[in-house]
Amino acid sequence: MSAEGASRCRAERRRLSCALTVLTLAAITSSSLSALSLYRALALQAEVEVLRTEVNRRREAQGGVAGGGVGEPQRAAEEDREDAEVRCACGSEAARPRRARYVCNARALPFRRRRSAARPLERLLSGFFRGPSRPQTPWWARSAAPPEDRSEPSLKKRSLGREPAQTVFQPCLQMMADSRRKPYQKEFALDVHVAVPWQTGLKRGTALEGDQDDILVREEGYYFIYSQVEHYDQPEVFYKDPKYAMGHIVLRTKQNVVGDESQHVVLFRCVQSMNAKVPYNTCFTGGIVKLESGDRVELLIPRSTANISLDGDSTFLGAVKLA
Repeated sequence: MSAEGASRCRAERRRLSCALTVLTLAAITSSSLSALSLYRALALQAEVEVLRTEVNRRREAQGGVAGGGVGEPQRAAEEDREDAEVRCACGSEAARPRRARYVCNARALPFRRRRSAARPLERLLSGFFRGPSRPQTPWWARSAAPPEDRSEPSLKKRSLGREPAQTVFQPCLQMMADSRRKPYQKEFALDVHVAVPWQTGLKRGTALEGDQDDILVREEGYYFIYSQVEHYDQPEVFYKDPKYAMGHIVLRTKQNVVGDESQHVVLFRCVQSMNAKVPYNTCFTGGIVKLESGDRVELLIPRSTANISLDGDSTFLGAVKLA
């Protein structure tokens, strides 16, 4: 092969390579423009759908305020405004791609006819539902849809064979010190104790009830028992003897006794030191115990004389049924 033929072959190869490169670039550019046009068309379609939903909501809200209907002049004005808003959302003809112009024209031109045909159905549904209806948003427009108004009441789903959840309140009883009466003496374990006069402060359920300054258990179960006594030495004398300690015990009296077990059981003990100069303090105790029906719970102070506060927020005895 001569040198002239070889140079011609190289020139033809270069031309073919350039042509393929130009065609590849043209195909890539065309694909990119098509993708951008499709994306713009979908975005415009989403905006039109959102605008349509908003216009529908405003029109129905205005119709509900006016008394369930609008006149023909007002309806025509609303239709013209809706068409104008749709055209404004779609933009000008020159600024839209070919695909976007087709989508906007398809939604804007028959928009008035579709709204007019849907009004009889909306009037029919308005008799069954209160408030404006919510059209479903397509999947491609969900990101641009307005947020849901959570202030409106919503229907809760209920599956068959399942009962609705109910709020269960635990039975409880709280006894507060009765300031109309005075503490009195009561014998326990061959010693003289001070008993507190009680009055019912809070009661819920039938598992517990107050009876003669005691808590009477009506239902067997586990209970949380708590108590507090406020002791003080001013302005009266706290103890007759110079002892600066105070406290109380929570006592259980069993209804059923098995064998040689004791009928009286001390559930909790509370001991608190008192200041020698200003003896004024409170003592709180509490815990979980199992009680049987007919048992009694009472509070005693292991002293022959004691000066305590009879305020309901300072001295109290209570129980809450757990299970």
